[in-house]
Amino acid sequence: MDSLDSASDDSPQAVAAAWDEEIARRIEDCDAGRTRGIPIEQVQAEIQLLLRQHAKA
Repeated sequence: MDSLDSASDDSPQAVAAAWDEEIARRIEDCDAGRTRGIPIEQVQAEIQLLLRQHAKA
């Protein structure tokens, strides 16, 4: 809740800097072996399943 109350800088430069930091963190996590990739075929199958389930709803 505190983060919602604090003033934020939503300027394009601040958003780009935040994304740069996030990308660097994710690359570092991947390089250090702290993350596990998911094969694209698995991701596509899961998306198709979700779409079929949503279409039935």
